[in-house]
Amino acid sequence: MMERIQLSNQYLILARLYPDEAKYYDGLRQIVESGYTLLYGELNGTISDEMSLGECNYVYEVLDMFRFLKISFRELKDKEGLKPEDIQFPGFDGNNEATMLRFASFLKQQGKWETPLDVPGDLNAHFPTTQRYRAMLRKWHSLSDEAKHYMTAAQIKEVIAR
Repeated sequence: MMERIQLSNQYLILARLYPDEAKYYDGLRQIVESGYTLLYGELNGTISDEMSLGECNYVYEVLDMFRFLKISFRELKDKEGLKPEDIQFPGFDGNNEATMLRFASFLKQQGKWETPLDVPGDLNAHFPTTQRYRAMLRKWHSLSDEAKHYMTAAQIKEVIAR
């Protein structure tokens, strides 16, 4: 009972702090206060599912790879036909990779991972990326540590090849 009272008070505070969303928070408060257990699932909408450590590391690994793609591209004297958009991080799919998209968007908002996340607009790729990124990562990991950090144009082309 005490948790319901506390949660109700929190929704009341949120409704006052965010008047544009007051109707939403008042609705959640009514669910809690009235004990509509069937609707408790709607309360979960305010909290995202927890990301696993593996998912977090995967996002970091993808961002790290794109960071070194950009650094390597920038250092190339002869781009050999490569264009900046070839090595641009497209993001994650909002429908199938929403957790990873939210995490990357949070990192961008916090000013972290600036090199790969320095992209205009949002990070919703609007298409599934996991299969492509995993293939790219396999190619990138097959390079020596030094080559990963300073790729040649041929190595960049190999990593980004579809």
